[in-house]
Amino acid sequence: GYMVSLILDKDRITPLTEADIRAAKEILRVKFLVGLTSRIEESVERFDRYFGWSNMREREQCGDKFIHGGKNVGSYEKLEEGSDIWNTIAEALAPDIQLYEYAAQLFEEQ
Repeated sequence: GYMVSLILDKDRITPLTEADIRAAKEILRVKFLVGLTSRIEESVERFDRYFGWSNMREREQCGDKFIHGGKNVGSYEKLEEGSDIWNTIAEALAPDIQLYEYAAQLFEEQ
């Protein structure tokens, strides 16, 4: 639960509890504007409106550079859902997966 620990400013050695996950979700709800890379253009438009960036002259050029040519672009070997490695990773990241699923829900609500 790297992200849950980060949001709570908690060390990563102490196991996370359900209360920790609930607290991280509440912080996400009240303090974050959610964007999703799977819906990047819609997310950037949301950020533009919220932060007033759409009125900036350089906005279009900057957006194109980072949306379509960002560093998180690449090809990775897909893991088979349900495989041993998939299950190991999912178990290790369970708190962060719960937080992501909540963030995706918030994306629809915001």
